[in-house]
Amino acid sequence: MCLYTTILKGDKMTKRLSIILLGIIMAFATIIGNFNFVGFVNAEEQTEIPTVINTPLLDENFSTISGGYPSGVSGWTSNKLHDKVSSDVVTGVISLKVDSLLAKVRNKDNPYKLPSDFEKTINIEKIASSDSNDKNANVLMISSLNTTAYSYQSSTYSVKANSYYELSVLVYTPDFSTLGENANYGAFIALNGDIQAVSQPISTNHQWQKYSIYFSGHSYKSSSVSVSLQLGDSRTKDEVKSLRPATGYAFFDMVVLQPISHDAYYRFKENPSTNAYFADEAINDITPEDFNGNFDSGLTNWKSVNNTATVTVSSDVYLPFGTHALKMSTEGKGMAYAGLRSAALNIERHKYYRMGIWQNNAGIKTGAGYATVVTIDKDKNIEKLGTLNNFTQNLGENSWLGKWSQGSFFIQGSSLMDKQIYIELWFGNKDSLASGTVYFDNITLEEILPEEYNANSSGGTTVTFSD
Repeated sequence: MCLYTTILKGDKMTKRLSIILLGIIMAFATIIGNFNFVGFVNAEEQTEIPTVINTPLLDENFSTISGGYPSGVSGWTSNKLHDKVSSDVVTGVISLKVDSLLAKVRNKDNPYKLPSDFEKTINIEKIASSDSNDKNANVLMISSLNTTAYSYQSSTYSVKANSYYELSVLVYTPDFSTLGENANYGAFIALNGDIQAVSQPISTNHQWQKYSIYFSGHSYKSSSVSVSLQLGDSRTKDEVKSLRPATGYAFFDMVVLQPISHDAYYRFKENPSTNAYFADEAINDITPEDFNGNFDSGLTNWKSVNNTATVTVSSDVYLPFGTHALKMSTEGKGMAYAGLRSAALNIERHKYYRMGIWQNNAGIKTGAGYATVVTIDKDKNIEKLGTLNNFTQNLGENSWLGKWSQGSFFIQGSSLMDKQIYIELWFGNKDSLASGTVYFDNITLEEILPEEYNANSSGGTTVTFSD
């Protein structure tokens, strides 16, 4: 308002200059605004952050039953976990609505096998879980007046490679330290199958609490898992069977098994909550610490083979694995090529390995990015043992990997001696030039069993030795 008044009171020249100046300022502001907007859009295009669709594999609140209480659940089975414990157990879905629950509790036959002081030790008005969508307040119960180890186990679910998951369960128990004459370990939640994990003993002291198990899929193959809700626990490890029995009862509700992003998984792992547990990593990378297969240390321990393209490490692309990736680009050079060789990796005789290499080829215009495994003898003669052109393994619409795809070498060790191999990463070559940009990242090596090699090697490039 003041600027406008000043313009009106000045002479014509002042007015004209003021209007011109105001127009310049507005035009400059518009340019800056457009520049910032374009920069933001380009940044989004470069980072290409994918959206993980968290559609649950399992979402069970036990609201659907067949028959009266306690009811079975479709797809779930109950079983005793150890032959030295009692099988006198009640399992199934019950209602925690006051009238339904008290009718069973006050029944002289005690059909739910709950402790005699059950009604005195609970707040009947607050015992229902937080599942507001279940008008019947249904939960799964496992109950026994005797010492037991009992499981209620779900169907089997397929877990994709290079994916991350959370199993979450609401659990309600008494204070197990007051029940039974012997050690009372309480409730457990567990994963069974190709990936296994179990919580610590759970005792919630008459309140509902959420417990979670986080886990990752294998690096190159799908896995099968099932969910186990338990009173007590027994499992076999290294051919030794352990037993952690329990007496009493446990209620379970809102059982959810769903994929989560890579970032979410590591965020939970770095700052775990009290009730969070983690399965052992399914990917066991045995590359030496200084191998630098993720390029977060620049090009350390990598050597140029022959380059006419530009080879750098960069963070100008979405990075699911770390802070940098190898970038090979022909920008400003027309048609060109590049090759880079790693430090040596030791392959022990009689052993089997799987090597994973990740590639982002969205920026390739012509030509291809590929990898080779080579050996170098004492006379510096190079022998090529295998070429990997197929980078296809991804997770589709549910992927946190964006435009990155994985390829695999399956390596069978020599029958005579340990060997040293080198990895070469290429974008085109001198006989077949390329254009555009390709990225490589997250090169890992893991030892696998002979049967895993036989079952999965057709999905990658096999590498064998002649001696």
